[in-house]
Amino acid sequence: MRGKTLDLGAIRSRCDGEIDGPGCYKAFSSRGLSYGPSFHGIEALRYNEREVLARLIMPESVRDVSGQYVLHPSLMDSALQATLGLAVSSTGVDGTGDGVYLPFALNEVFIYGSIPETAYAYVRV
Repeated sequence: MRGKTLDLGAIRSRCDGEIDGPGCYKAFSSRGLSYGPSFHGIEALRYNEREVLARLIMPESVRDVSGQYVLHPSLMDSALQATLGLAVSSTGVDGTGDGVYLPFALNEVFIYGSIPETAYAYVRV
């Protein structure tokens, strides 16, 4: 069974806002969320008001144990962190606004093959 293929180029073209990885974690910090180095997996994030595309990379500090998991917790958490783009689109990178979108439950996670050390997370409202 294969997953749905997303047109990353089309998503990038719709997402005109962009933040690099360090900028993401600075924005998290300004909103009261501090992540240690093993949870700094967002390399870049593109966003608009309704969707986010995050390029994820396995943090260097956990690469030596990444093979012990089907889906490494650092990479999974980084995918969830991608929701930051939705908050940034409404409040700006340094804004505090009404907080940050934090997913608290997942209905399902489908894994269609091995998870590479770099991947994309796509979030939409």
